[in-house]
Parts: sequence; structure tokens; C-alpha cells
Amino acid sequence: MRRFISPLMILALMVSCSRLASAGVSSKVIDRFERSGQVMQEMIDAPDKGIPKGMLDHARCVAVVPSLKKGGFGLGARFGHGFVTCRRGMTGSWGPVSSFKIAGGTFGFQIGLESVDVVLLFVNQRGVERLLEDEFALGGDASVSAGPVGRTAEAGTDISLRSEIYSYARSRGLFAGVSLDGARMYHDGDVNKDLYGREIKVKDILITPKVGMPAHAAHLIGVLNKCSPRAPYVKK
Repeated sequence: MRRFISPLMILALMVSCSRLASAGVSSKVIDRFERSGQVMQEMIDAPDKGIPKGMLDHARCVAVVPSLKKGGFGLGARFGHGFVTCRRGMTGSWGPVSSFKIAGGTFGFQIGLESVDVVLLFVNQRGVERLLEDEFALGGDASVSAGPVGRTAEAGTDISLRSEIYSYARSRGLFAGVSLDGARMYHDGDVNKDLYGREIKVKDILITPKVGMPAHAAHLIGVLNKCSPRAPYVKK
């Protein structure tokens, strides 16, 4: 005897699965989402040292790392977690997020401990392709340059984008400035599995989305869509 499954039962099952997936997201990840949205908002709004809207309009993907840790005595180290999102079709609104880790060492005369907020703008196809790799070196596998800041540096349609990635950092603590050359960027499959309820390829999150937007990412994506809903300067 066949058992009839009503549409309401199917809907209830889908809601239940969604709640189970959400339940797997830790409080640390939820807090990281909120801080990422705050960092993005504040670094855009800063009138004299903020990220120019024109640079965001050129970006195909954006990565945010709230509180990248940096410290050491003579030998420094960096480590942090963040989220990356890409435009739908590379020119439209911002799509689902993927979690990643960033780690690497620095050499030089460094004393103390610092926490910096970092934003990376991926402005061309080569940079986007690096994001699809399991890991890559900033400044090695992909060229990274310090991005222009402030109103006087507002980018126009004729901007010369010589690097694949442009970096912005807001420093707190004992150090002045940040260099990401030599750091490595890794995708965090465990967090992505918690966000989407299953193992999923980064390409299926960022480039050809096969998932919906996590509810916890609403603040971060809302900030980006408000400031730069489409990319007028980016060609497919």
C-alpha cells in the first residue's frame, strides 16, 4: 500500500532540514558574520580613508576578515577567518558566501600583538580563478596591492587595475599597517558544510550558486548590495 505524502508534509520536512542545518552553525561563526558586516560598513563609510565606491564597483569578489591576528617578537605570524562573496554572473548583485581561513608568517622587527580588519577585492578573472583553488598564496600565486583610499582616490571607469587583488586594512593595537604578501588563503569546508547542510564545492557557492543565501550573511550582503548593487565597469 502506497503512503500519500502531502505538499504540507514535504514543506514541513524542508523547514525541519533547514533548521537542522542552521543549528549546526556555531555562535563563533554567527558572530563572525555580524562583525564582517560591521567591518564592511565602517570601511566603506570612512570618508578620508575608506574604500572608494569605484573600487567596489570594479570588484568581482570581496573577502572580509574581521580581526586578523598578527603578533610576534622578531618573527611574526598571522591567522584569521572570514567570508568571501562573488557577484552573480560577475556583474550583478552579491551571491552566497564561502568561509575561508588566512594564515602566514612575516619576518622583520615586530614586537607586540595586533588585530586588523582586512578586506580583499578581487578585480579580474585571474583573481577569481585563484578563489576556486583549495589554497593559494597572496602575493605569490596572486598579485596583491594596497588599494587606494578616500574620496580623492575615488576610482573611475579608466582605472588601471594592474593587480589581481587589492587589500584594505584597518589597524588596531601596536602595529601600523599590514602586509599580506606570503599569507595563504584556504577554503574552510567544515564551516561551509555547517552553513549549507552538506559538503559543497566552492564553485557551486561562488560562481554557479547551487545554494541559497545563509540567513546569517544578510547584514554583510546587504551592505555590499546597498553600496554597489551592480558592477558598471566589469565586463563578463
